[in-house]
Amino acid sequence: PIHRQENTGVAGMSLIELVSEVDSFFAEIDKGIAAFQRSTAIRCIFGCGKCCEYPRIKASILEFLPIACRLWDNGRSEEVYCSIRPHHTICTFYDGNDLPSATGRCTIYEQRGLICRAFGFMALCDKAATQLSTCKVIKHEYAETIAQLSQSVIASHLPDISKMRARFNAIEPSLTNHKLPINQAIK
Repeated sequence: PIHRQENTGVAGMSLIELVSEVDSFFAEIDKGIAAFQRSTAIRCIFGCGKCCEYPRIKASILEFLPIACRLWDNGRSEEVYCSIRPHHTICTFYDGNDLPSATGRCTIYEQRGLICRAFGFMALCDKAATQLSTCKVIKHEYAETIAQLSQSVIASHLPDISKMRARFNAIEPSLTNHKLPINQAIK
């Protein structure tokens, strides 16, 4: 449980309200992605982690507010804070040495940030078409399936990346306006 209702954010929301808003937003995104995966059988490749190994991932502070609060509640915030190397280019929560699990190599998979959730499964909509925005590994592994996807299947399950980002930024603009290297955003 998060016990900081007395602290207020810039928009007047308490910390617990901010975390609740972010959690609800993430749950909505996850639900759409899960529905897309069920209807297409397109998934991340077990144990891949290539997206986490990209050295220049940028994120906002708000994306990692829920995990920060949970670490605080579990008495682990200082330990994790001290272990973060802000100039290290790979996310501090990525465990490239561990054997992959059902959630890949992310040690905070259920609490991962928006950039992590959005990387493999978003809709890229413009005036001409709706396309699946995904990684090279998924594009290669599922090339035939992706080629056969209709725009309506993509649009019915996956959020438009531009609209999704705008909605997320509106939760608390002061915590989303500046994108930082991922470990700086976490710290």
